[in-house]
Formats: sequence, C-alpha cells, structure tokens
Amino acid sequence: MQKPTDLIQLFYEIAMSIGLTLDLNKMLKVGLTSYLKNLQCSMGAILHLESKSDSLQHFNKIYAIPRNIESNPTYQRVLTQLASAFDDDKLKTFRKKLPLIGGNTDTGFFHLLELPGFGLILLLKPDSELDSPIIKSISPLNAKLAVACNACLQNKELSFAHLRAVDINTELEKKTIALEESQKALRESEKKYRTIFENIQDVFFQIGMDGQIIEISPSISRYANSTREELIGFAIDSIYYQADDYPQLLHALKEKREIQDFEVRLKDRAGRNVYVSLNAHLVYDKSGESVAIEGSMRDVTVRKKAEQALRDNDRIKSDFVSSVSHELRTPLASILGFSSTILRDKNIDAGLRDEFINIIYQESQRLSKLIEDILNISRIESGRVTYRMHAFSLSPLIAEIIEVHRFQAEEIDVSLTSRFSEDDHEIFADPDAIKQVFTNLLGNAVKFTQAGGSVDCHLYREDQHLILDIQDTGIGIPKGEIDRIFEKFYRVYRPGLEIKGTGLGLSIVKEILEAHRIKIEIQSEENVGTLCRLVFPAKEEMKYHAE
Repeated sequence: MQKPTDLIQLFYEIAMSIGLTLDLNKMLKVGLTSYLKNLQCSMGAILHLESKSDSLQHFNKIYAIPRNIESNPTYQRVLTQLASAFDDDKLKTFRKKLPLIGGNTDTGFFHLLELPGFGLILLLKPDSELDSPIIKSISPLNAKLAVACNACLQNKELSFAHLRAVDINTELEKKTIALEESQKALRESEKKYRTIFENIQDVFFQIGMDGQIIEISPSISRYANSTREELIGFAIDSIYYQADDYPQLLHALKEKREIQDFEVRLKDRAGRNVYVSLNAHLVYDKSGESVAIEGSMRDVTVRKKAEQALRDNDRIKSDFVSSVSHELRTPLASILGFSSTILRDKNIDAGLRDEFINIIYQESQRLSKLIEDILNISRIESGRVTYRMHAFSLSPLIAEIIEVHRFQAEEIDVSLTSRFSEDDHEIFADPDAIKQVFTNLLGNAVKFTQAGGSVDCHLYREDQHLILDIQDTGIGIPKGEIDRIFEKFYRVYRPGLEIKGTGLGLSIVKEILEAHRIKIEIQSEENVGTLCRLVFPAKEEMKYHAE
C-alpha cells in the first residue's frame, strides 16, 4: 500500500496533467500517460459514450496507449462486453456495476472506471489489481478528466462554428448571397457561440494593442471586481493585481507571438489576488500588423496554494530533521565518548568511572526524553491522539505534581508553594494530558529559577473560568522571544547559561491546550520572573466541544 504522502504526490501529478490544452488528442496523450505512469498500468483507453440515430448509445474508443491495444486479449474481452448498444435502462444498470475489475495474473487485470458525463476509462495493470481506496480516491480525477474531454469537444465544435462563419463571409463576397439569408446564418452562429461563450468556465478575452478590453466572457466576474459590461472599454490592467503584469504579457507576445501558461494575478471582488494561467496569441490584420490579443485564462489559485503547501511542508520537514539530528547528536556523543573511555581504560579510577557512568545515565535519560517528546508531537500533529475526556477536580492533580517537583526544588534551594481557592475546581478534560501540561510548565518554572528564588501555584475561579497561575522569580524571557517559545526545538539563547531540555515540551503543551480550548498567557521580565496563566473554559463549554 502506498503511503499518504505518495498518494498525494500521485494524485497531484495526475491532476496537473489534465486539461492543459483544448486539443483532445494532445490532452489525452498527456493525461492518460500520467494515469498509466502513476498507477503503474501498462495500457489504457478512453471510451466515449455516443448516441446513435435509433436513440441507442454505444462506447467508442477515441484514444489508447499503446495504439495497438486491440491486439491485447484482455482488451478484446472487455470490448466484447461493450460491443452491444445501450438503451437508457441498460445503461443505467451498467453504470451501477462500475467500477468493473477483472482478469488474472496470466492475462493482466482490467479496471473499467466511469468518466461522468463522458464515458469510460479502461486501465490494464499486468501484475495486480488497483487498491480499492486508490480507485475511490481517483474519482475526482476521473470527473476532472471527463470535464476536460467535454471541453475539448466543445472547443472542436466552436472551431467548426468559427470556420463556418468564415466560409459564410467568403461566400457572401464571392457569390453575393442574399442579405436576409446571410443575416439569418450569422444570427444562428452568434447564438451558438454566445451560449458557449457565456457558460464556459474559463474566461475568453480580446484586448486591443492599447490594453483596452474589446470583449471578455461573463465568467470574468468570478475573478474581478467588475462585470463583463463594466469592463468592456476599460484598460485590462484595472483588474490586474500588479499593473506591470500587462506590459510583461505584451512583451512576451511580441517576442513569441503565442504564449501558454503565462501566470498573472487578478483582483477578486474582495480585493484578494487570484492566480490565473493565460493562453494567448496576437491577432493580425491583412497588412500583417498586430491589432489585438485573443486568448483564455483559467483560475489556478488552488494549484498555486497546493504548490506552496508542498514547499512549506518540505521546508518544515527539512528543519525538523535538522533539529532532531542536532539534538540527538549531543547526548549520543557524550554516551559514545565516555563509554569508549571506560572500555579502553581498564584501570580507570573507580570514582572517575562512576562519574562517567552517571553522565552516560543522565545523557541516556535526556535521549529517552527527546525521543518520547518527538513521538508525542508526531502523534498529536498527525491526529492519532485520542483524548479521554471526563469530569474531574483539578486541585488534587495539581497538588500531586507539586509534590513530585518539591524534591527537585529543594535540591536547588527554590521555594515551591501552592494556594487553592475554596471554589469548585472541576473541569471536563483528559487528566493525563492536563498532567503533562502542568508537569512541563511547573518543571520549566523550577528549572529556570535560581537558588533562593520561589515558584508559586495559585488555582482560583474568576467568573465562569477556572484559572491556574504559575508565578516564578526566575531568569525570565526576553520580550522578543515570548512569541517563539512554543515553536518546535526553539530555545532562548542565553550566553554563558546552559539549561538542558529537548525544546519540544512547550510545543506539546500548545497542541494539548488548543485541543482542550484552554488559553495560555505568558507575562515575563528578564531577571524578574515569569507568570504563566492557564484560563480554562467553563466545564459545560469543554464538554460541548469534546462531544
């Protein structure tokens, strides 16, 4: 089974191969090739559902890879099943059976999937069937391919209509056809063109060389701040997010005469930028002078965001691996160094040996804590953590954790006190998760407080909210660093002061608090101390969101 990240890349590559051109054969060559490559299939075909004159329909192959697919026995067997014509009832029954999968390891496996509103796609895989989740997941891609095929056919019809209009005009000039007949033909042609022009999803446009909009399809209103009627006669750069995009487009057209996938940004009705991909060419008069620009544009904002998300994920993954490698290297180096010294020197002083063994033990604990924190943050971010929510009193849990840290505090001469109000301290949450949060926050407060200092925990209720304050007189946090302390592996740089930790504790705290809708407020001043405040929602609110 492929990994989720592999599936995302697989679906992304197929999706990006569909609909790149309005030429049906060119589009299917790229699209079907991408299907075969990414789904590890050896052959494939596109079958178009066409109507006969007797109101029956049949499937007709319009494209296949390889071209000699007819010689394949599995393909012949599938084609035999589709040879008969279909009436409406038979077609409805057949569609309910889709997808159809069959074959064996000797002849290969076939997969017959629906292209909604267009026909079928046949995929032949030599060694095994496609997984059911993959077949289900590519349904949106099949729908997109069907839309692209229909758009290509519509484009072909539009081209025929355009050629017909040219022929009519030529015939008018040569044979002087009656004015009434020519006007009727032109009106019919215009009606057909206008229907397609007004309903097609992409935006078609014609712009004068001075930048004035001559014609533009009504669908521009989805991208721009204005309607078609409002835009005709105005400069095209009025809907561009950046005014200098049009001069760049014009320069590219004059240089190449035709451009494809030229990306610019438009302004939508809310003033936000919308990425569009342009296909355009120059229009020339009889003397060879360029007089206009014609073309189409397509919204690619979703694709651009997906590409940016992939880049961000790659960066985050790279940063994470780099940080983990760095954090693992330090304790491992100590463990390897001191253990190798003990192994090499059999006569090492017993006191020194015990000191080295103690260091190895401490670094092993540090390494274990780092690995546990990494696993915790991974489980939380992947959504694999299930919180066991129920009502319980917070004060006994807080008191227990304070007692656990009391020895650590006394060992470094830090006073650890607690104050609990007489109010109801009941909350609705996961006790283990809350325990992990408070253990981390209290541990930090003790760890960053120097000898002679104090840490005070105060649990009280204010209005409908239970509040926990953890106040210390420690070294504090610089103002510019407070917003970053919850980032993974981020450690405040303190020259001359090294305090051990994984740099993941507060990241885990943040994820747990967000899942429980608990607010955290940090107030700190260097060399004075830090106040960490947790504000718990009302119990009923926590219970509502948990359900």
